[in-house]
Amino acid sequence: MVQLLVLVEVLFIFLLIILLGYSLGKFKLVSDRFADDLNTLMMNVTLPMMLINSFIQPFSQELTEQGLIIALVTIGCLFISFLVGLLFLKIFRVERNRQGVWLLISTFSNLGFAGFPIIEAMYGKEGLFLASFAQIPYGPCFFILGALMMTMGQDTNKVTLRKVFASPIMITIAIGLVLYFTQIKPPTFAVKTMSMIGSMTGPIAMLIVGLKLSLFPLAEVFSSAIQYKLAFVRLLAAPIAVLLVFKLFPAASDTLLRSIMIITCALPGPGNATNMAVTYGGDVNFAARCTALTAILSIFTMPIVFFLLSIA
Repeated sequence: MVQLLVLVEVLFIFLLIILLGYSLGKFKLVSDRFADDLNTLMMNVTLPMMLINSFIQPFSQELTEQGLIIALVTIGCLFISFLVGLLFLKIFRVERNRQGVWLLISTFSNLGFAGFPIIEAMYGKEGLFLASFAQIPYGPCFFILGALMMTMGQDTNKVTLRKVFASPIMITIAIGLVLYFTQIKPPTFAVKTMSMIGSMTGPIAMLIVGLKLSLFPLAEVFSSAIQYKLAFVRLLAAPIAVLLVFKLFPAASDTLLRSIMIITCALPGPGNATNMAVTYGGDVNFAARCTALTAILSIFTMPIVFFLLSIA
C-alpha cells in the first residue's frame, strides 16, 4: 500500500509537470523546437547520468542474479505483450496502414522515457539498477523487431546493429556494468554531480510530453475510438496478461523483480514510436496521438495495475 501511495503521488506530480509543459507550448512561451532540444538533453545527458549512478553501489550476488533474470524475463514479457496486441488487432479489425503502429505500441513500453524515473522514485537506486537490466534486451528488440513491425514488409535496411548498440543508453549501461563488476569508485563529487543531473530526467520527460501535446489540438488525441482501444491494450490488457503469467510462478510472487517487470509493462507507449513511423513508413499522426494518449491515461491506469499486483 505504501508503494501504491508513492506511485500515485509521483504520477500526480508528473501530471502537473505535463500541464506545465502544455501551457508553455500552448502560449508560445518557448519555441516549437524546445521539446526536441529537451529530448536531446535527456537522452544524451540526464538519463545516462541517472543510469550510471544506479550502478555505483556495492556488489551483490543476489541483486546481480535478479538483474540477469530480469533481462531474460523482459524478452518473455515483450512476447506476451506482442501476442496480446496481435489478438486485439484481430478483434478490433485494425486498418492495415495502422497495424504496424498498433503492434509497436502494444508490444513496447516507454521504459527509458518514463519508466526509469518512476521506478527510481518507487524503489530507489536498487530498483533502478534492476530495471536497467531490462534495457539490455529491450533496446535491440525495439529497434530491430519494432522496425519489422512498422514496415510490414517494406525495406528494413535502415536497421543496423551498430545503430542499436551505439545509442547513449546502451553505452551508458555498458559503462555502468563495468563500474559495478570492477567496483571502481568515482570521486564523491562526481557521484553527487551525476545524481543531481540524473534527478532532472523525470521532470524533463514530462515537460516533453506536455510540449508535444501542445503542438496539435487535444480533440485529435481524445476523439478517436481506435486510440482508446490501443491505450487499453498497452496500459491494461498487456500488463494484466503478464501478471497472470507471473501467477504461474509462485516463487516470484513477492519479489522486487515481479513488481518492476509489471510496472514496465504498464507504462505508456514508447516515445520513439513516432520517429519509427517516420523512418519506416507507418502512420505518423496515429503514432503521435496514441503515444500522447497513453502517456496521459497511464497516470490513471498504472495505480490500477499496481493495485492488482499488490493483491495478486
